[in-house]
Amino acid sequence: MPETLKSGAESAAVAATAQEPKKKESDFPFAVEVGEVGRHGVELGVQRGAAGGEDERQRQVGPEDVVERAASAIGQARVEASPLHMTSVAAGVSSGTWKAPRLVRSAPPGPVKAIPVAPTLRELMRLVVTSGTGTAANVAGAPVYGKTGTAEFGTRQPPQTHAWFVGFRSDLAFAVLVEGGGFGGEVAAPLAARFLQLL
Repeated sequence: MPETLKSGAESAAVAATAQEPKKKESDFPFAVEVGEVGRHGVELGVQRGAAGGEDERQRQVGPEDVVERAASAIGQARVEASPLHMTSVAAGVSSGTWKAPRLVRSAPPGPVKAIPVAPTLRELMRLVVTSGTGTAANVAGAPVYGKTGTAEFGTRQPPQTHAWFVGFRSDLAFAVLVEGGGFGGEVAAPLAARFLQLL
């Protein structure tokens, strides 16, 4: 019997293998991809403070079951991320490599890690903006690539949500977070569009 994974106002049935959710929201294809990676031995746990220095790194928190793994793949469950870290994710998809963010005037290049799935993620992020939940960010000019997010928090029923939109255009990566703002596509994506129009 499939268990239920909820994301914002939508829900999907998640099979025991986390491979075949019924697609009701654009997050679920991303969840399937990450679920596949997890089955092949890649740790999907969240390392708190991973975007910061070594002294910020704490314990590894892995998913307890297949439903939590799928929830983690769409930014729910126990996943925590800062806007700076999510900007670095968008920058990594854009460039095809991930570099730890540095808040300095200048620094020698740090180590980079290749992101083999970056071409696929770029294609999916463009579709989010052209025909998915992020169409409010589809402004004139160079193509915008993005991903909306609706991150649940608290104990209310239904849960309160933070509105996210992360993306990139040309060599600029960005993240918009509206705490308690609702749905990413309705609140954060229009703010991203306004930001890009002011550049």
